[in-house]
Amino acid sequence: MWDVSDVVLENATLDGSRELNSAQPKTHSEGYGMGISIAGSSKITIKSATTVGCWGDGIYLANSYQPTSMPPQYIHVIDHHANNCRRQGISIISGRNVFIEGGLWENIGGTAPSAGLDIEPNSNRDVLENIRIVNPVTRNCKIGILVYLLKIAGVESKDVQIDISGQRDESAKIAAFSVSGLDTKGSIVKGRIVNRSATWIKPKLLSVESHDYDKRGPQIVVTDLKTIR
Repeated sequence: MWDVSDVVLENATLDGSRELNSAQPKTHSEGYGMGISIAGSSKITIKSATTVGCWGDGIYLANSYQPTSMPPQYIHVIDHHANNCRRQGISIISGRNVFIEGGLWENIGGTAPSAGLDIEPNSNRDVLENIRIVNPVTRNCKIGILVYLLKIAGVESKDVQIDISGQRDESAKIAAFSVSGLDTKGSIVKGRIVNRSATWIKPKLLSVESHDYDKRGPQIVVTDLKTIR
């Protein structure tokens, strides 16, 4: 769904058949092959979609590939199920007013970072404004939810606003929640990244993983966390 508006997709099932795409020599490199790709679009609703065995991500949100680089906006994803995707359950590269409600992202793995949800800009042109994630389940992923901000800093100031509530993670191999990779390089990157009322089952870490993260960047807030060993 590239550069379109007012689209509703319901009850779609997409099987990427990753086992048929693992030809040498690139079985462990690259992450293309998305189940659902949304670029530069607006007012998109995805209800009860299932993406299985994608070579890359179950769902991928990014700026338009046209010269305008318009971010996707007013995107609503409801009860998405991603299983056995190779790179991510969902990737948010850029977005404004994105609401992800419910969903199960499980058994994600094959190439880095192998997260249930990866929020990771590709450049300073990308935005992360009013991103809301409510009641997601991440199961048997390397990382449950990853926010990786390495490439967002630049000439244009950024205000990152991400609110996650009710995450349930089961058996993440590295971390249930990670916010990492930011070097502001003297640029302005502000905002808040919040994870509220999460439940982590058998977590490797009892708190948020955060490495190589510039403390001048968005504030990281984790509240009302419950861990079950």
